[in-house]
Amino acid sequence: MISQFIRPATRLRPAPISVRRNRAFRPASVLGLDELESRAMLSVTLSVVTYGADPTGTNNSAAAIQKCINAVSADGGGTVSFPAGTYKLAFAGTGGSGSASTQMFTVPSNITFAGAGESTTTLLMAPNQGNYSFVFNCGTLQSSNVVFQDLTFDQNGLNAGGTAPSGGTDDYANARQVILFAYGTGNIVQQCHFTNIVATWTITFEGPSLSSTVQNCIFDNIGLNTNDFTQAYDYSCIYSEGSGVTITGNTFTGRLVNGTTVGSAGAVTAIEIHGGPQTVTNNTISNFAVGVNVCTSGAGYTCSNQFYQNNTFNNVSEGFALFTDTESSGGPLTNCSILDNNITLDVADWNSFWGIPSCGIYQNPDGVGPIDGLTFSGNTITFTNNTTVPPTPTQTVGFGLITGTSDVDTNLTITNNNITDSYAAGIYLDAVINGLTITGNVITDPGSGTAGLSSVNLSAIELSNNIQNSTVEPNTFIDDR
Repeated sequence: MISQFIRPATRLRPAPISVRRNRAFRPASVLGLDELESRAMLSVTLSVVTYGADPTGTNNSAAAIQKCINAVSADGGGTVSFPAGTYKLAFAGTGGSGSASTQMFTVPSNITFAGAGESTTTLLMAPNQGNYSFVFNCGTLQSSNVVFQDLTFDQNGLNAGGTAPSGGTDDYANARQVILFAYGTGNIVQQCHFTNIVATWTITFEGPSLSSTVQNCIFDNIGLNTNDFTQAYDYSCIYSEGSGVTITGNTFTGRLVNGTTVGSAGAVTAIEIHGGPQTVTNNTISNFAVGVNVCTSGAGYTCSNQFYQNNTFNNVSEGFALFTDTESSGGPLTNCSILDNNITLDVADWNSFWGIPSCGIYQNPDGVGPIDGLTFSGNTITFTNNTTVPPTPTQTVGFGLITGTSDVDTNLTITNNNITDSYAAGIYLDAVINGLTITGNVITDPGSGTAGLSSVNLSAIELSNNIQNSTVEPNTFIDDR
């Protein structure tokens, strides 16, 4: 689940970044304001068509686009402009073949990639590209101030060539990522459309103090059109390990197998966050096994102040999955807030997917570690399609927290949530907890999937293990069946 980036032997300090995006920079301390304004006027806009790119989609435009990137960079930064059209991308020739550890474009700092609109400008991967690592690599140069806007990225699935990314230790050998950001700051992806995606991650961030944003983008037709789960892999549309990333206003839609059954290999997770502080708000996520992975860091970043609010989840198996790994070098997950999210779970559609339970929020029991300061408040969790027995029926709940006996969770708050028709208990805690508040929750018809359950699993709230300093009142329990 947690994959660590390959880092350079000597980490370079990013070059200074201008407060004016995409412009040549010298420190303000050595420039007067008039000269700063004069330099701002020199920001260049060059069209990829001028450098030989073909907007008809007939010829390979990759080499022309890189020439345009280089020209804009040489002029101090500015805009790489894509007029309306379709631009075919291939590693060589009209077909071409990517190879492991290959990137199509190397991107320096202070570059804006601007289309005429995500509905009119498309970058389309050509067939037979084989295996490759990245399309746009902004990580090798630790680039800052890079913007992608008003573009469609069509990865064309597997391009009739290569194999699906396998995850694990060889992510970079066959990652097929669209955009990589590493150690830069001020990077933005906005008003873009990512479609027909097959990648380890679509957009990746790694590094401290990133101050970067993904906003108002569409991610759809995600995953392989197969229900052969031997081809499944560790995938997230947006993966962030570090701090200072904001993900807001985006729409994520997983692919349906044969147009009907949800659960295609690859539609695994929409967003995965390691480290902190980071913010995920106002996103809509549909047809994914897991909406958001809330994780500790294996790269040494402090895992505090992750904030999730006003996200909508449709037809998922888990809204939020907590991975609080005891081997995290960044320490435990602390001061995490999950507020005012609307989560609709489909138990039967995801019943066979990796054997995971259906939960509004769930602490994954593999390699769990302690949590300090989790607030779970104002969320609405609704279960649908309780027609089959899931692999772990006792853990198919609105809120599930499971830890090893040696871990102590502290300061856990579960307040003012509405949980309806949970397969088993509305709230299920099997953890050592010191400091627990469960109050103001409305739990309606818990234990709606009675098959495979004992009477205790039908409870509105089920508490196990050693729990101290707790308040569990007042809450409202409704059974109107």
